[in-house]
Amino acid sequence: MTLAAGALQVTVDQNRCLNQRIRKASCQKCQAACPNQSVSVGLSNRNVAVNIADSCTSCGLCAAACPAGVITVLHKPPKLELKNGTVEIVCSKQQLDSAVDCLGMLDAYGLAYIGMKADQVIVGLDSDRCDKCNPGVAYAVKQMIETANIVLHKLGRPKVQLVLRHSEADIRIKRRELFAFCFSRAKETLLELLPLSLNQGKAYRELLIESIAQSPGQQGALDLSPLFWGGKVNDECDMCGICVRGCQSDALTTTSTEPDGQRQLLHNQSKCIGCRVCMLLCPRGALQITPELSNGRLIGSQRPVVLTSKKCCNRCGKVLAAENLLVCEQCSRARMPYRQSIY
Repeated sequence: MTLAAGALQVTVDQNRCLNQRIRKASCQKCQAACPNQSVSVGLSNRNVAVNIADSCTSCGLCAAACPAGVITVLHKPPKLELKNGTVEIVCSKQQLDSAVDCLGMLDAYGLAYIGMKADQVIVGLDSDRCDKCNPGVAYAVKQMIETANIVLHKLGRPKVQLVLRHSEADIRIKRRELFAFCFSRAKETLLELLPLSLNQGKAYRELLIESIAQSPGQQGALDLSPLFWGGKVNDECDMCGICVRGCQSDALTTTSTEPDGQRQLLHNQSKCIGCRVCMLLCPRGALQITPELSNGRLIGSQRPVVLTSKKCCNRCGKVLAAENLLVCEQCSRARMPYRQSIY
């Protein structure tokens, strides 16, 4: 479904919606993020999960909030300028030649990625004008900046600076320099264009992961919550594989049974979108996926984490009751008639 919202288009892929795939999901993040109440989630209707009304202003908050990439806002191609190591981000309402139609299209992954590439990132926000254009965007942008700054601090990078245009907030750079930077049209300075795609949420994530992997100072384990999610399981896990089959992003996988009978459940934090569908599907409640369990080094290298390793039946793959067994009791009974026939 494609909706023309103002001068932009909003595309909805119903097949990607978590509610379309799993009844227990009851996800309403896009609806909660919309400041104009233009997005509604029909949990009772299995054919149409997400509806967007004509009142949509295409601010992009719903797209940023959706973990499954259901909603896409098609914006003009961005050209974020890196000038003297500094990137300034303002909406086109504040600066006509700005590459960003609305600050709501940003998300914490994108801000963190820009913070990895630039020495200084400034987000200019006019709260009064923003509230008149898209109420609620200003608050959402502040939350995104706070989230991105948590991760940038852990990575040892400078935090994103929020500059309120019509406030007396204390900022670190001089007002005259800020004014000159924001509104100067001088073309003699060489500009570097950052390879960002502001209309694809996953591109932010992939670019940030690449930046973490290439960071020379990244040593050992590092918690990168709340942007990345890690997992763990308890002893109740029976390696049934329901969580693996329900994972839309292929973040959970299981290995085949090794010669020693061991079988592993793996979690790739680089792919995990934090939808928690696996937790909802787990019949034993053995799986836990939270931001607090994230690990920066493993995210940067994109190596999966071993959540559990259990000795399993080499015929059906079920967890064995005892370590000295090779096959489970059910498979052993099934093989009994064959054993008797050869004697």
